[in-house]
Amino acid sequence: HWFLDQGMPEPHRFAQAVVLRIPANADVDALRRAWQALTDHHDALRTRLDRAADGWHQRITTPGDGMFTWTTDAAVTGPQREPALAALGRKLLNQLHLADGPLVALGFLPDADGQSSRLLAVIHHIAVDGVSWRILLEDLDTAYRQVTAGVPVQLPPKTSPYPAWARQLGELAATEALAEEAQWWINHAPSRTVLLPVDRPHGTNDRSTECHLTVQLGRESTDRLVGPAHQAYRTQINDLLLAALARTLTDWAGESGVVVDVEGHGREDVGGQLDLSRTVGWFTSLFPVALTAVADEPLPDTIKRTKELLRQLPRRGTSYGVARWLGPSPVADALAAFPAAQCSFNYLGQFEQSVSGGLFTPSGEGIDTSPEQGPRPYLLTFDAFVRQGRFHLSIGYGADNHRPETIQTVADRYISVLEEMVDHCVDPAAHGSTPSDFPLAGLNQDQLDSVLARIAAGESP
Repeated sequence: HWFLDQGMPEPHRFAQAVVLRIPANADVDALRRAWQALTDHHDALRTRLDRAADGWHQRITTPGDGMFTWTTDAAVTGPQREPALAALGRKLLNQLHLADGPLVALGFLPDADGQSSRLLAVIHHIAVDGVSWRILLEDLDTAYRQVTAGVPVQLPPKTSPYPAWARQLGELAATEALAEEAQWWINHAPSRTVLLPVDRPHGTNDRSTECHLTVQLGRESTDRLVGPAHQAYRTQINDLLLAALARTLTDWAGESGVVVDVEGHGREDVGGQLDLSRTVGWFTSLFPVALTAVADEPLPDTIKRTKELLRQLPRRGTSYGVARWLGPSPVADALAAFPAAQCSFNYLGQFEQSVSGGLFTPSGEGIDTSPEQGPRPYLLTFDAFVRQGRFHLSIGYGADNHRPETIQTVADRYISVLEEMVDHCVDPAAHGSTPSDFPLAGLNQDQLDSVLARIAAGESP
């Protein structure tokens, strides 16, 4: 529903892609047969979207041929590979079709020097997400080995079917529990949109002007960020990443708060005893978070406040989308009236851990699969991930709205704040608890701090 509501002029280009390194002696025919087994096995890869008089309908077609396209380009040498991949990516994107299919397009790019070739896999976003790629590449490895061995392809169970999850969302939307969770979102709605500074206030925020700037955290700081930094306040990585974003954006905007749309993996408990651990599809959740940070406040205060805010989110944020798009009209209308966020944040995880493929490994090369036309949904997009042992932050912005040096300043400030937080959290003197650590106590932060202080002093709590 969110995707269709965007009104993209090129909806077929809303896709994700992975470039795989293929062994020079790979059996290409076996690789195609392995992909056929994947599209037969995973329902979401056979998704179709049809528009009728009463609105859009999503359906899953039956397994069979024609579930994907296969394009083989001319062999290239090393220096030619990057432009060849970009051209092949554009070709594959134009082969995707929401109503008639396919939603999967594959391109084989041989290496003229006899080194490893490349397989470019482009899949429309409505059929895949970050977790799905891990499942698909594991299954591709399994299927290819079985095909080349001459045995029938037997893939691991796909767990709960994607349509079962979709039906469960509709049932959840009609429950009293969801109505109560929707009320939490309404009660915590921001009172207004905090406007971020822009260099060109009258610029057009269009996809044709989109640019990206990426900054990195050092290896040692990254190791601390994904490991020991979370012992001090019992945090998760999003707690620190969003706390750093809160301090960066509020300082930049000169405000104490800012609304950010946060993406999550979405594979949360929605009832029905579903198991989505090996189900391919688009499960991403998207929900607004009102981040706050007071100027010059101690780092622990920002960290604790952000952590507690994220712990309070019903179903880790998933219930917002269910209520917003599937809930009864009064609830959906109230959520639709929320002040719009001007930026989004998405932590994609540790790339090497989440996407691996045995014989077929991600090459680290990428192509642009974003739509080339239409309005951008946000002023700024923040995409974070760990690759090759280093934390990366990629900021998407419109060239008509911001100068590169402005975004560079924001990015550098974020990395500086995050590094400061990590250094603080690994300091042996840094420690603290928050109410979510003692959910049965019913204490707020001030009350908990008072109790813990008395205990530390040897007094009765």
